[in-house]
Amino acid sequence: MDLLKITLMLLIFNLNATDLEINPEHSKVEFRVEFMKLSKVDGRFRDYKGNFSFNEKDNSIDLIQFKIASKSVDTGDAKRDRHLRGHEFFAVEAFPEIQFVSLGKIFLRLNQATKLKGKLKIKNIEKVVDLDLTYKGEILDPWGKRNFFFNIKTELRRSDFQFTWNKVLDDGSFLLSDQVDVNIDIQAQLKTEKTAFSKFMIPTNKAIYEREQFAKGKIKKITTPTGKKD
Repeated sequence: MDLLKITLMLLIFNLNATDLEINPEHSKVEFRVEFMKLSKVDGRFRDYKGNFSFNEKDNSIDLIQFKIASKSVDTGDAKRDRHLRGHEFFAVEAFPEIQFVSLGKIFLRLNQATKLKGKLKIKNIEKVVDLDLTYKGEILDPWGKRNFFFNIKTELRRSDFQFTWNKVLDDGSFLLSDQVDVNIDIQAQLKTEKTAFSKFMIPTNKAIYEREQFAKGKIKKITTPTGKKD
């Protein structure tokens, strides 16, 4: 009987849940490290993907999976980025992915940070980490597709993942801080209702733009003739 109840509960949850997928074109994964105590080095990862389950009945998310291509690290300096991809940092040839998997369900509160616990794996080291996730809200785009926005912040320690490369300064302090500040902005859409990326582009052809505005009822007539390229 207990097994039957559990099975039924899982079925009910799945019926209410919707699969969401991160849209990388309108998201970002960034980090910041203190440099020589008086400055900061900013970087980002340009190649990543993620998905999670959204339950509209109780406004919760679950089963979060996030993968980052470690070789996509970008700090705006080619020489530094080669160093970061090497064995003293991400060792991208041996460990091409950074992975995060959530532990348990969390309930969303609009514009309020919620603790998200999960397993973060960098190289061959896996740690349980706490993230601050803020649900920013839902908006319909001009093509009628639902968009969900989130922000995630956390602080990591380089030493926890054996990123020990450093240099000692004259005063005995270190070139790089151990703390890394992480900031992630996410736009997610339903897997079954994703807006084609090209549709986000503003038409450069006036005739195309006018037809779209006319279809939305924003203008009363089309004044630009169409041609074969339209």
